[in-house]
Amino acid sequence: MKSAVEWFRGRKHLIAVGFEKCGTTSLDALLRHSRGIAMPLLKETFGLSVNYDAGLTGYRSYYPARWDGPIADFTPSYFRYPEALDRIEALPSDVTILFFMRHPVRRAYSAYLHRIDRYIGRDRHGDIRDLRMGREFNFWDLVKARSSSLLPPYAAHYRELMTRFGEERVVPIVMEEMINDPNGTVATISKVSDIPLTDVLDRSFPHSNSTTLPVIRKSGSGFRVWWQGVPRQRVVGEEAERLQELAESWTHHISADDAEALFNRVCREDVVEVEALLGRSLPAWHEHRSLSAPKVAFGSKSSRQAVIEQLTDRCRRHALERAQRQFLTRL
Repeated sequence: MKSAVEWFRGRKHLIAVGFEKCGTTSLDALLRHSRGIAMPLLKETFGLSVNYDAGLTGYRSYYPARWDGPIADFTPSYFRYPEALDRIEALPSDVTILFFMRHPVRRAYSAYLHRIDRYIGRDRHGDIRDLRMGREFNFWDLVKARSSSLLPPYAAHYRELMTRFGEERVVPIVMEEMINDPNGTVATISKVSDIPLTDVLDRSFPHSNSTTLPVIRKSGSGFRVWWQGVPRQRVVGEEAERLQELAESWTHHISADDAEALFNRVCREDVVEVEALLGRSLPAWHEHRSLSAPKVAFGSKSSRQAVIEQLTDRCRRHALERAQRQFLTRL
């Protein structure tokens, strides 16, 4: 069996580095239909950041053992880990970086919803942990604190990636442009990376990973969290009171005027810099509309689909962990 270094050496390798909530899941889902590239069983491997315990050998285990062609890794949170960028830079593979961006205020609100969904709704024990940590969950409080997870500086990160990997190896992807012209985005990636992806051209572009706010309902002496219209954990006592306070602080709606004011106050300078780096204007980023958390009816088709997706994701994770253990024990 080839060593991990030999397996990666010279291999065409797409890596998405930033940002979450910018269409990475949709493009990942589209490329999974291509026969010219291998995708990990799960979209986000974290194989070069928090899951790097087994080194390059462990990272190798995310991909099919007998595959000899190009590979991809869509883990947008890599930009949060300087050591991950160092590891990407040191990879022996032929890396092309995909850098995703989106209207900064819309991305910020989507990331805000995802934050609550992750810590309160999706994670079975997340509410208990984060209530004790005293996390704040009001959108405007997080903006005031200049949370880097909500409003990251696009231009600074884009410039760093070009410095590290070379301008010709970084593909900037603007979500609004990708949605309007997915074929153009795929063609650009294929041209820069020299990976044949023509077999996914003209396929319908998937829309995925939209996030809703959990719903907190009275349940006996406490409260029950409903995620995507599905009942989850029950919280009682002081933690139930704290959870109710948090739920009352959630930001369910942002007016178009407030969105524009936030853009002008915090984002405009960064957007102008990004436009200069791209050499083109981004008119969709200068349009502002109201933003609201999507609502899911209890027991609806979409809520049942959410349960199916969650169970499927859990099965994939278990299968991946089992495959990795088998791979590593054979070494």
